[in-house]
Amino acid sequence: MRRRLTSIMALLITLLCSACGVQTTAAPQQTPDTPLLQTAATMPSHAPVATPALAPTQPVVPVTLLAYVHAGDVWISELPGAAPRRVSSDGEASAPRWSPSGAWLAFCQNEQLQVVPRDGGATQAFGPCSGTWLPTRDELAFATDSSTTIVDVASGRRRAVAYHVDAWNPDGTAFAYVDLALSGALDTANAPERTTSLWRAAADGSTPQELFSPGTPAPYGLVLAGWYNNSILFWSDPQFSASLLADGVPLHSIPAQGGSEREIVPWMLAHPDFLAISPDGTRIAATEGGNRQTWTNKHIVTVDMASGTRTQITGNAVAAFSPTWSPDGKQLAYVAGPDVGSVGGGEAAQKGMEQRHIWVMNADGSDNRQITTGDTFYDERPRWTADGAHLVFVRVNDQQQPSLWTVRPDGSGLEQISDSLGNITQTQEADFGYYGYHNWDQFFDVWQPSANRAFSN
Repeated sequence: MRRRLTSIMALLITLLCSACGVQTTAAPQQTPDTPLLQTAATMPSHAPVATPALAPTQPVVPVTLLAYVHAGDVWISELPGAAPRRVSSDGEASAPRWSPSGAWLAFCQNEQLQVVPRDGGATQAFGPCSGTWLPTRDELAFATDSSTTIVDVASGRRRAVAYHVDAWNPDGTAFAYVDLALSGALDTANAPERTTSLWRAAADGSTPQELFSPGTPAPYGLVLAGWYNNSILFWSDPQFSASLLADGVPLHSIPAQGGSEREIVPWMLAHPDFLAISPDGTRIAATEGGNRQTWTNKHIVTVDMASGTRTQITGNAVAAFSPTWSPDGKQLAYVAGPDVGSVGGGEAAQKGMEQRHIWVMNADGSDNRQITTGDTFYDERPRWTADGAHLVFVRVNDQQQPSLWTVRPDGSGLEQISDSLGNITQTQEADFGYYGYHNWDQFFDVWQPSANRAFSN
C-alpha cells in the first residue's frame, strides 16, 4: 500500500498572531463601495460581498497591491491613495494569496479556498484550503493523497493529474513530487520501514522520471522546499520525525533534469520564509542554523546555485532570519535581533525577541543598515512591493498585538496599513509563537510577479 508524504511543516508552525509610537497618515474617505478600515470594535456588520458572477479580469496590477486579514476578514489595499476594501465576511479568514497576474485573490475560509476578482465580484469556493496557484497562470492546483486537480479560475475548467504535485517549475510546464511507500517490514523502533523517492513529471503527468532516492529502506524522508530555476531543493527529514525536523535539517539541491544531489545548507529550519530565491534564479538566501529557538544561532547565507558556494552575510552576534530579495535582486531585507543564546524561553528569550527589527543590506552583505527602531514593539516578516519602493512588514506591540506597516528601504515614509492583523482567536498567543517563529504569511500577501503562492492553513 502506498501513501503520499503529507506536509510535515504544518505540524511545526503554530499560527499566532501593534502599532505604537508613529503617527499614521489620514484615512481615506469612506464610500458605499469601499468601506473605511475600522477597528474590530467598530467594524461594520458582515454583509454579503459583491454580487456579479465570477469573471476574468485584465491583469493590470498596481505596483503596491496588498491583501491582509483584519478582524478575521480579508481586505485589499491598492496603494497609494485607494481606500481599503473588504472582500470577505463571517470572519475566520486566513492565507490570502494573489494569483500570478494579480487579477484574482484566493483565501481560506470555512475550510474552503475562496476566490474573488480583484476588481470586484462574487466570491466563489473552489476546493479545500490546500494547494497552490500555478506559477504563470491563474489556475489553482489542489492535491489529494494520490492525485491533483487543476482549475482555471476564470472558466471553471478542471483537469486531473495522476500524482500529488509538491512543487511546480518556474514556468508551470513540469512538477516535482515525493513518492512514499511502506514496505511491510518493521524497523528497530517497531515502526514500518519506508521507501521514498523524488520524481519529476510533465505538467499533464506524463513522462515521470525518478531523480533521487536515499536507499531502501529509506534512512530519512524527503520534504520538498521548491523548484528554483533548474534545481529542485529538498530537506532531508531524519527518521521521518517531525520533532527532529523541527530542530533543523540539511537543505539539498538536485538538477531538475537529473544528476547528483548535493548539500547546499548543512543546517536550517524548514520554515517557508527561511528560504528565498533571487529574481534571476541564480542564488538563494537562506536562514542557516539549527535549534528550533529563533532567538539564537540564526544567520543569513547566500548560495550560488551553479557553484554551490555558500557565503555568510550576517554576523554571529545577531539572530537573523526571513531573508527576502528586492525585485532587482540587488538588496536583501531581513529580521534581526541580538543572539541571546539557547535560553529555552522565558524572560531572556522575550527580551531578545522584543529587540527584533527590519534590516536591509546589499546582496553581498555590504551597506547593512537597520531601518526600523523602537523599544515598545518588534518587527517581523518584511515583504517587498513589486516596484521595490517599499517594504511591508508586521509590527507587534508590547500588548502582543500585531499590525501591518510599510516603510521605504532607507527607513523613511513609515506608515501604518492596518491597526490589527488576523483576529483574536488567531493572535491570542503572539508573544512566543513556535519558539519565537510566527507564520505571518497566514495573514497578509504582497503581490509580486514571481512568488511562492502555496496555501497552508
